[in-house]
Amino acid sequence: MNMVRRAFVVSTLMATAGWLAGPVSAAESYPSRPVRIVSFVPTGSSADALLRAMVAEISRNSGAQFVVENRPGASGAIAVNAVRGSAPDGYTLLLGGSSVLLSAMLRQDGVDPFNGFVPVVQVNASPTALGVRADLGVRTIGDLVKLARERPGKVSFASPGIGSYAHFMMESIARKAGVQFLHVPYPQLGTAITDTVGGRLDAVFSTVAPMQSFSAEGKLVLVGVTGDKRSPVLPDVPTFAESGYPDLSVKAWNGLFAPAGTPAAVVDRLAAEFAKAGEALSVRELARTAVLEATVTPPDEFRELLARERAYWRRAIAETGIKAQ
Repeated sequence: MNMVRRAFVVSTLMATAGWLAGPVSAAESYPSRPVRIVSFVPTGSSADALLRAMVAEISRNSGAQFVVENRPGASGAIAVNAVRGSAPDGYTLLLGGSSVLLSAMLRQDGVDPFNGFVPVVQVNASPTALGVRADLGVRTIGDLVKLARERPGKVSFASPGIGSYAHFMMESIARKAGVQFLHVPYPQLGTAITDTVGGRLDAVFSTVAPMQSFSAEGKLVLVGVTGDKRSPVLPDVPTFAESGYPDLSVKAWNGLFAPAGTPAAVVDRLAAEFAKAGEALSVRELARTAVLEATVTPPDEFRELLARERAYWRRAIAETGIKAQ
């Protein structure tokens, strides 16, 4: 555990101990019954597996029961609406993410889906990468841009849909480079990747894990990865910033939210428990194999991340002109 994270865990646990020592209240007895986490990610996904591993650690550490209820669909709106209006007591929580934020801002003219919630902790972050089929002869983003200039509107890429994170990333490259790509929305990420490997598409923008085996086999060339620094599992793949696209540094992330009005003591207790779980060897190993980062941040840092993300996507929506369909 690094010194910053250790200080966060220790200070938060000390604060928790302080309010536990005071007069008896609902916050001080928390949790006295099962805690339900409504998650926007589907069962069986890598993000779901990591959340469940953390929850299992928390249940063991705290002696309380924490359960995950998956409510995917409607770009996260189903999960958000299932928690919105719940009692602000810490017993019904929401797992939301960057894709939920982007989708809602795009559809609702900048409306924040997390209004009415307080941020608890960022649970994970995920680098994303641009993969190009090996036989295209492209080895860098510069190569891909050059090819797009030679074949205007013909170099294709797959994304989960119009207004998706991947769509914005590729449109940002196209706008800065002055080229045009052919956007092909794909409802299933796995199919998009296999169709790229099979030559039906030229490129795909995705989280790293689903592309890793194809990259190792030489069937996909990863030409860029998001983040401020290179991914430890992809040390030879440059960041987009290194290739001249600094605006493509944002990572996908998931985080825990509680209904507004939840006592600060309960939020602090949850933050401390998740921070401790994030350092468990089993959790960190699972994160490594899934190419996820068990990035558990204090509530104030998570709040700052949200502010940066809102500003980033508001600007991206305005600059690209991408509209929800």
